[in-house]
Amino acid sequence: ARALMSALQSTPQLRDLLSDAVAALVNNLVQIGVEGMQKPHLSATLQEAMDALKPLPEGRVLVGAVAHRIMESIDENDVTRLAKDPSGSHLIEKVVQELPSGTIFAEMYSKWLRGKLVALSTDKLANHVVQALFGAAGCGEAEVILAVQELLPSVWSLVTRPDRCGVVMKAAEACSKFHVMEKELSDAIRYKEGIKDESEQQSPKTIPIFAENVLGTRGSPAYVKSMLAQVLLTMRGEVARSFAASLSALEVERLVQLSCDKTGSRVIEAALKSTVIPEQAKLGLINKLKGRYVDVALGGPCGSRVVECFYRTADVKVKEAITAELAVREADIDRDPNGRWVIKTCKVRLFREKKEQWLSGLQKNVKKREMFADIVGDDGGQQGSKAYSSPSSAGRKQASKQPDVGPEMTPLYEEFMRKLGFGKATRIKQEQKKGKDDQDEEEKEEATTAEAAAAIEIKQEEKRVDEEKEEEEKEEEIDESKKRKKPSKSAPQPQPIMIKTMVEEKQEQEELSKAVV
Repeated sequence: ARALMSALQSTPQLRDLLSDAVAALVNNLVQIGVEGMQKPHLSATLQEAMDALKPLPEGRVLVGAVAHRIMESIDENDVTRLAKDPSGSHLIEKVVQELPSGTIFAEMYSKWLRGKLVALSTDKLANHVVQALFGAAGCGEAEVILAVQELLPSVWSLVTRPDRCGVVMKAAEACSKFHVMEKELSDAIRYKEGIKDESEQQSPKTIPIFAENVLGTRGSPAYVKSMLAQVLLTMRGEVARSFAASLSALEVERLVQLSCDKTGSRVIEAALKSTVIPEQAKLGLINKLKGRYVDVALGGPCGSRVVECFYRTADVKVKEAITAELAVREADIDRDPNGRWVIKTCKVRLFREKKEQWLSGLQKNVKKREMFADIVGDDGGQQGSKAYSSPSSAGRKQASKQPDVGPEMTPLYEEFMRKLGFGKATRIKQEQKKGKDDQDEEEKEEATTAEAAAAIEIKQEEKRVDEEKEEEEKEEEIDESKKRKKPSKSAPQPQPIMIKTMVEEKQEQEELSKAVV
């Protein structure tokens, strides 16, 4: 199967057949059912087929469709059985990781995992499914909050087991990515059961508990526990500062042991390079090992790297103390293959021969850093070297690799889903629902039409009544005007009298003019 997928993928003429081959494979597997998904060769073949689709231009969409199809075919009662199966658990992890974000991923979480996380987290195989949930690109803020709330009562027992601590580490990464549930998760890791009094929680005896619960009290901490500690040192608020204070409160011998350990040294470096921990807290951790710098520098490649980190992080006064202590045993340190790099970084020879020149060089570097701090930022000389990349940026990069199905990819997605035989029953339900909705719309439209007709009739009736009233009023006005224009019989006749008087006046004027002539 792997050879077939590789051949289809590498030959441009056969790439179009790849999606058809994967669709046929998925349909056959779905027909076989859960028993087929538990078979190693079938589960592995399906995972190879999903990986073969990724290099295609539309690969992400097709892989998401395959994952969606598998999710729809697995009943919620069979998820636990598959997650605890050696072959089925790998397939479930793959589906969870490849599901597109949004409603489809939320549906998967609600259908498959909600209410089952504690039982799955305590299983040696199924706990990897829970880790895949927190690390999936489709996992959103809502799923992280619900999942962490469900796991909080069991966090203590999971942290104490190195083979189950991966669940807590992945949960911490997701919390740091979205900046949610950080304090709640850290409190569940920090406080032992039975500690209720705030004064006991803040006492000097309980401060180291936070670091001890994660890193242990002796020996080399497990890799996942080291990663969990590094994630805690990147969280906002009091979480990172509390863990740094707990780290500084450990015994000196335990700090020396961690500094020389391949996993513990990464935690020390992460604390010194963290941007959320105050400088005073970092200097407190460095001063805690005063008098043991030589032992750490001779502790192999990890120890020498930690001493170099001490030197880069410290201020001038602490750098002078570190270099003075190293100068006493310069010959022993220089003979060590890893220690000679410490001698070079700290400039021990220059300090021993020309101390004033060594101090002036440090002061110049401090002035330059202060001068350009507002422009390039000051991280204590740690730019470009981080022991642990921020989960927030890593999560964003991972999320950017798997985009949601956009409008331009919808026809392709639907076409491939039809090849997969996806959701026939779902489409029937949707059609039935659509038919019912259409019927409701028609009834509503008919009711609306009847109401509109009745309203129109009422308006027409009102208009007709208004017109009749207007006609009656006009008739009344005409009658009144006629009555006003008709003359009365008893009224005098002024107009003839006025005319007679004018004639008489004219005759008088003519007679007067003749007389004057």
